[in-house]
Amino acid sequence: VIYASYTGWHINTHCTIHYLSRMMRTGNLGGYFSAALVACLVVGTVAAPWPKQVGVAALKHPSFVEFVDGDLVVTSFTGVPGVAGSLWIAYDIDSQVAAKGWEGVTFSAAVPESAGALKWPNGLTAVPENQAATKLGKGFLVGDGFLPPGKGNSSVFFVNTTAKPDSITYHALAPNDGWFYHETEFVDMNGDGLADVVTARAQKPTFGAGKGQLLWLEHPPANQPMTFPWKEHVLAEGPDVAFAVLPATASPDNSSARTIPSVPVRVFAAELFGKQLTVFDIDKSGAVSDKTVIMSNAGEMYDVKVVLNDPSFPDGYLLATNYEHINDGSLFKLVPSTGSLFTATTFNISTIYNKFENKQKLAPGSGAPGFIFPHMPTPNDSDLNVFICGDGSEALYLFNRTTTASDSFDLAHTEPFSATVGSMALRTLPSGFTQAIVSIYEKGELVVYQYE
Repeated sequence: VIYASYTGWHINTHCTIHYLSRMMRTGNLGGYFSAALVACLVVGTVAAPWPKQVGVAALKHPSFVEFVDGDLVVTSFTGVPGVAGSLWIAYDIDSQVAAKGWEGVTFSAAVPESAGALKWPNGLTAVPENQAATKLGKGFLVGDGFLPPGKGNSSVFFVNTTAKPDSITYHALAPNDGWFYHETEFVDMNGDGLADVVTARAQKPTFGAGKGQLLWLEHPPANQPMTFPWKEHVLAEGPDVAFAVLPATASPDNSSARTIPSVPVRVFAAELFGKQLTVFDIDKSGAVSDKTVIMSNAGEMYDVKVVLNDPSFPDGYLLATNYEHINDGSLFKLVPSTGSLFTATTFNISTIYNKFENKQKLAPGSGAPGFIFPHMPTPNDSDLNVFICGDGSEALYLFNRTTTASDSFDLAHTEPFSATVGSMALRTLPSGFTQAIVSIYEKGELVVYQYE
């Protein structure tokens, strides 16, 4: 999500990079970190040192960022009316860095501003590498559109990189009928073995309340040619931006070689306009069989992540943030009251931290905090760390366990940026250590960090 732009709107990009809600698709880190070591303890183990900054790449208005099939993909946009967004790819990123360093990385315009196709490109999701599950070909999805004037009517786009770098094509999976989109997930929603798309979409008039919908975009049958847009099924009213599918769908290194879940599934949704956290149970027919409101008294809910691999909580739990403009925002932990995340409808809710201050109060739509990024920093860590992009607080926050007795998280570090953090992309290197790229919108920087 990004509440803003270059011309006075406030920017907050969703790091579409799910880690635990997508079975560790990414973890993350970011910020201008020093190389100092952290002396905190994490449940009996020494917390990983601060990651070392290993380089900075330059790109105008970097926003969402993602590693996809050996490339680095970055979206860019502005709130200036009539100016389109764009999508950039640094092909074979590792070879580029080995030859020229991060400062020498070059980006190619996969979808240039001059094409006028994208208005406000958001989260990126790699197409499954298993071609038996899709007839799309290689590439990724990008949700598009947002609140600024002229940006709210868009779609989910498939960007085809099968013939990269010589030819990049793109197609709209949903009709342009007044909605904007942020996140996408591949889920087999009808048991035909093909990767459908689950997304959330929203619309907000200039005056009046916004609304959202949980949507299923159906992959064309295997015996028919690929056509666009795809058939749409409205699953539920309410979800608008951030959601998490259980079971999760991605590999730790964020490659596209992912197992596609099939119904039944659960979808947890942080409803920004609805001001509640909800869970939707989707049955084998692809229909919502049950809806439960988990949390409804904490303001505009902003992000939600599913955590399944914390040894202290084998039944899993949720992490969620709200989004506050005037008051300080919060990070919440929700543990199932009984059972596990796969069945629970009631949760024990605790506040991990409630002092995220929005420093951009004069900017319409601004707020704090932003999105949640749990991660395992090094191969030797036995417990998660959690990064929070502060959004309007203009800082990055690290939470970890500072005592062996702690079953929650404590604030370990705050790294100021004096700028809006765009998003994060994270991957696990062959060494097992985590590398992350953080986009700093106003500064036009992609700052690279690496645990060692």
